[in-house]
Amino acid sequence: MKPLFINRCFFQMRILLLMALISYGPSILSAQYPGAPSAGHLLEGAIDIHMHTAPDIFGRSVNDLEAAGMAEARGFRAIVLKNHISSTAGRAALANLKTQELMVFGGIALNRAVGGLNPEAVRNMALMEGRFGRFVWFPTFDAGHHQSNFGSKGTGLSILEEGTLKTDVLAILDLIKTYDLVLATGHLSGEEVVALVQAAHERGIWRIVITHAMGDSPGLTLEEMQMLSKYAVYFELTYLSYLTGPQSHLGFLQNGKHVSIVQMAEAVKAIGAERFIMSTDLGQSGNPVPSDGMLQFVTLMLNAGLSETEVITMIRKNPYRLLFGKQD
Repeated sequence: MKPLFINRCFFQMRILLLMALISYGPSILSAQYPGAPSAGHLLEGAIDIHMHTAPDIFGRSVNDLEAAGMAEARGFRAIVLKNHISSTAGRAALANLKTQELMVFGGIALNRAVGGLNPEAVRNMALMEGRFGRFVWFPTFDAGHHQSNFGSKGTGLSILEEGTLKTDVLAILDLIKTYDLVLATGHLSGEEVVALVQAAHERGIWRIVITHAMGDSPGLTLEEMQMLSKYAVYFELTYLSYLTGPQSHLGFLQNGKHVSIVQMAEAVKAIGAERFIMSTDLGQSGNPVPSDGMLQFVTLMLNAGLSETEVITMIRKNPYRLLFGKQD
């Protein structure tokens, strides 16, 4: 009789446990484990125009092939690899040998490592086998504006000389036009951005991105973005701008400017989603990998009141037109 009593007790305990799991299980599990991402379907066809990958002189969380594989697994259409010291056009060509549907592009940042404002560096990047070099970023961490923001000593690069664009800058613009490349403003000042955009517009260049427009460089105000929107430029909003600031979990980001999701969403509402591109600018060791970061960014923008249509415009339609489209 004793074994039967014990078995009956165990049976009753199982019933009680099952009832507890039915009643409390979902809340217990959801408190510890993530469910399927509700915004995941929006990444199908997404394009991230700004991510940093290894090899690099800085700590990176993923290499070119890992970043491409993760993005392809999420359903991205394309990614753009950025490096501050060397061209990524050749690296993109190699990465494309390992992907099925995803396209990988690269570019060149005009810092001192490539000769600064060097037209020949741009020309050779554009001619690299595969023609996957599409972006020309004007100076980033070597830009005078960037260096003054972070208290660096020495003379940084400027595209202006006595208020006028330098001869080499004009030559670079001509190459961007000739090879139908994307002009990205890098870490220039607001004054430099305006001068560059005006000169590009006069030359018929229309693939123009204001790099992390609301971040430290150039740190545009809403009014300045509204003024520049008449040139039909794209304003880049990056997830890194949100992760940067005193609240950052990474020390090297704590001295930078924090741009809240609310500020970004308000800018989109004021100007219109058709003028914005959402990218990650991720790849730093300690931050989310780019493909995960894009999902987080999308989720936060939806929570801030933007519609799925607006988000799709900024992560699919606008970057697609920038890379693959034709001028209207």
